[in-house]
Amino acid sequence: MSVRGTRIPPHLQLPIAGVTPPPTEKEGQRLFPTGNFRFYRPVYRDKTPPCNNACPTGEQIQKYLDYVKHDRYLDGYLTIMQDNPMPSVTGRVCYHPCETACNRAAHDEPIGIRSVERFLGDYGLALPDDPVKAALPPLNGTTVAIVGSGPAGLACAYHLRRRGYSSVIFEALEKPGGMLRAGIPAWHLPEEILDAEITKLTRLGGTSAGRSCAPTRPPSSRWARTSAGACPSRGSRRAA
Repeated sequence: MSVRGTRIPPHLQLPIAGVTPPPTEKEGQRLFPTGNFRFYRPVYRDKTPPCNNACPTGEQIQKYLDYVKHDRYLDGYLTIMQDNPMPSVTGRVCYHPCETACNRAAHDEPIGIRSVERFLGDYGLALPDDPVKAALPPLNGTTVAIVGSGPAGLACAYHLRRRGYSSVIFEALEKPGGMLRAGIPAWHLPEEILDAEITKLTRLGGTSAGRSCAPTRPPSSRWARTSAGACPSRGSRRAA
């Protein structure tokens, strides 16, 4: 790029302070062939990465990938838990649209984001103490009724607990899990993994789940009177 025919700001015209001896304009063009754009500064713009944009749970994918790259697995696990309460589950069953959107594919191949998610989820389940619990606020005395213990109901209970609310999850099946338990084969989502994730949720305190109402009947009138709100998340399964 040439400086010929362009206007150079006075503070950038030769001689330039610090260049000894100060070159002439012609000599400066030879010494600094970058031309007059050499004084431009890059502009940083914080935009949503394509993988984050495609993630159904809105995870901060680029952030926990960076943590994993630097062997900071606990930080990566805590990052993913800000958005997704069950990374061991989604790391096995998610159809990973984030990998489809990954722009690394234009270079060689997409990053195995779902595999990293599964690794972080299993890492968190193996910890002797749940690091999420220490950062939770105290319960505020308000309880929310949740109808259905599928992924939506469990996620609702988790994020309510992060904000200090208790919850009671009403479930028609013998064990909580909803379509995660009834609709996904065990070879794809082992039952012990699902049980461990649900146990991790209930151990945060303030959350209980069980077979408390029929699938076609709302919670009892007592809960209608005492609960601050309700979250209907019955899913797609209907009783035979």
